Amino acid sequence: MIMVRIMVRISTALFLLAVATGCKTIPALPPEIIAETYATHPGEGTPQVWDALWSESLASDDHFVKLLEQGDEALLARVNLIRSARHSIRIQTFIWSNDESGRLIMWELIKAVKQRGVDVEVIADHLFSDQDPATLAYLSTLDPKLRIKIYNPATDRLQAAALDILSAMVSDFTKLNLRMHNKVLLVDDRYAIVGGRNYANEYFDRTIGLNFKDRDVVIVGPVAADIRRSYDGFAGFEWVFPVEALEDVHELRESGDYSRWSTGTDFALYGLFDDIHEQADDAVAMQLLAEQFDRVGSVEFIADVPIKESDGDATTKRITRRLLALVNGARDSIVIQSPYLALSSAGIDAFGKLQERTTPPRVLISTNSLAATDSWMTYAISYKQKRIYIEDLKFDIREFAPLPHDIADMMSYDALLTRLPTPHERDNLTKAKFDLDPSLPTARVVDAAGRRHECPDRRNLRTGTRPFLCLHQKSFVIDDETAYVGSFNLDPRSKDLNTESGVVIRDRVFAGKLSAEIRRDCEPQNSFRVCRRRQPATTRELNATNISLWERLDIDLWPIRHTSSFRLRSGKEPVEPHDERFYDHWEDVGSFPLLGLLSSKVIYARLFKAFGGVLIPLV
Repeated sequence: MIMVRIMVRISTALFLLAVATGCKTIPALPPEIIAETYATHPGEGTPQVWDALWSESLASDDHFVKLLEQGDEALLARVNLIRSARHSIRIQTFIWSNDESGRLIMWELIKAVKQRGVDVEVIADHLFSDQDPATLAYLSTLDPKLRIKIYNPATDRLQAAALDILSAMVSDFTKLNLRMHNKVLLVDDRYAIVGGRNYANEYFDRTIGLNFKDRDVVIVGPVAADIRRSYDGFAGFEWVFPVEALEDVHELRESGDYSRWSTGTDFALYGLFDDIHEQADDAVAMQLLAEQFDRVGSVEFIADVPIKESDGDATTKRITRRLLALVNGARDSIVIQSPYLALSSAGIDAFGKLQERTTPPRVLISTNSLAATDSWMTYAISYKQKRIYIEDLKFDIREFAPLPHDIADMMSYDALLTRLPTPHERDNLTKAKFDLDPSLPTARVVDAAGRRHECPDRRNLRTGTRPFLCLHQKSFVIDDETAYVGSFNLDPRSKDLNTESGVVIRDRVFAGKLSAEIRRDCEPQNSFRVCRRRQPATTRELNATNISLWERLDIDLWPIRHTSSFRLRSGKEPVEPHDERFYDHWEDVGSFPLLGLLSSKVIYARLFKAFGGVLIPLV
């Protein structure tokens, strides 16, 4: 996936095409007038709520934890924690975008520095975060207590030219390919949010288009000290640079040729966060949130060291080894949710050994369908390996639909169907490239003014584009008693290249809640089920033999797949694949449901399955 994005950036920079569209006629959200400055109308937060949890944690040596499943709740928790901070804030992230959500959090960080003297530091990976030298020149001069750092910059400039990135790829591809994928927010060395969300609109249900269905866990307790030690290891690492050390940022600082943002209006939030602003200072609302925390005894923070050596000492792959140990220790069940399902040979071997037991644990995996995924290339690996997963490893695979029936319970769906677009959304309309599931009922929604609307085609009333979901959650539940939430994907990059982080929580109540969330996503109304295709026995055996031969090669030209995707027929009960009624109850909808044969995703996935095997370790 990373290599695809790198090549997209290079090709975009080398060949820009201006396209005239009719989008300009669509009205957009007007800019907000926010007179608030750094020194006025301070966000008060609710430090008393957090202090009470911290005191109880110290007294009992327990932790308090809560899943953050929806974008609104995840954003509210972040804003409230930042406003409640009194001493320090530390953030690690793979992506920081200069969109409304990214600017909101930066505005809150600036106020924490200017109003309360909080010490703030942010580390973001270079390749996929915002690369506007003028913005970062301004932020780097604002206050010594606000520091922005960049992990592993591709060149000595923040805004690297395409040819410079290409040169870096040629001269030291291994270094360029190693990225920081950790996601951590730590406040006052007491309170933390750990999980999968980056800082961009699509991670907080704020995009009329693709939104990532993600997961974090907010934690209060002693494990915060381990999170701080891991963060400090990155902050002092030789590949981490303050933005002012990069040439283009330094030049702008010296010349003073950059904009100054002094009021809330300058941050152009377009009214997307009115409820968040109010609730983040509401002690009653935050106390209700605190009452939803679970008290747990064991919380373990796991994270890689600042550089993961793919061919070096295995001790650099801390999180890989820890999660592998959890899988190997499973007795009865393993539930996994990952955006990508692309096992390395070592991963296949590890799960294969479980099947050698007299009673292997059941393995349920929730992942994306091709229609929902943001990475057709990674999906193509899974497509090539499906026979192994279903036949050899006995996985129960559920592939998430981009428009699940329960979508209104998963995100702020009404707002995305009814609100005006931001100017950026209006000028950059993104088309959902999948067919509408005919079984989806008409969406009946209420807009901000209380008016009711019907959306049979699930399109935003103003833009005609569809808001939809792509799984981005990374979680494990072992034996209904041990849970992991973090940034680790089930793919070769997370195993060997990206640094990752997360928490392991041993508690049956918490594990049960996490398992219930994943299983809800796996329900027939929300996901397709991957099972063996219906074939005569002789044909099936011959097909499986041919597929297994091609699986060993980097080139795979065998056209007939052993598996397919199935959708539950209306009025039928969801019987298991071993039930003789299975094919009567489940409808075969092909390998790529909701996508036509000539869909670009389908064409690219098939081509990569056929010819891209040599690139699998890089994806």
